[in-house]
Amino acid sequence: MSRAGNMRVILSASCFSDAKAMLALATGLAAEAGAILEGVLVEEAGLALATFGAARFVDTAGRTIALPGPERMGAAYARDAARFERLLTDTAAKSALRWSFRRASGRSTEILAALAVPGDLLVLPASPFHAPLRELVLDSGADKGLGPLARATATRLGRPLRDLSAAQPGTVTPPPAAGSVLFSMLPPGGLAVLDSAPRCARVLCIRSLG
Repeated sequence: MSRAGNMRVILSASCFSDAKAMLALATGLAAEAGAILEGVLVEEAGLALATFGAARFVDTAGRTIALPGPERMGAAYARDAARFERLLTDTAAKSALRWSFRRASGRSTEILAALAVPGDLLVLPASPFHAPLRELVLDSGADKGLGPLARATATRLGRPLRDLSAAQPGTVTPPPAAGSVLFSMLPPGGLAVLDSAPRCARVLCIRSLG
């Protein structure tokens, strides 16, 4: 995998907590690949919730919180975008990385399909719950060039790498779970076929968008 030029590591998130949870991974990837670190905040889930009249939010004590309207959700996204950009700026500066940031509204799969090009790496957080990063997992169908980058990133982050392609035939290996990051290729059919609520975070290598 090329380590120069305009390759991008694109961290897509729908809230600040998602971005913060995955930023160390995305930064490590960008540093190892010599890539541009790009953050994308997608305004998708929260605004959709605000349009459902039956939706309610509750606090930890079970008390109902007032349903946020589109204006409040828009303001919340603006705050998250500002926090995401500040953290991205600081983190990229400390690692001497080129970086960019954008805020977009719509469906994340459509936005990323329009944004990503062959050669990019997409970092997609797990949803809806985060778990401490335990391992990196290299998919058996991943491009050969992705292996060295996954291993280097695992070393940088101090986490083990599990290579599914190295498993012996007939061996039953546990699937990636919460706390795992799966390194794989963009599946046939593109981003539209991805599970909307994955149990593990993913790094997708873009070879083609078809």
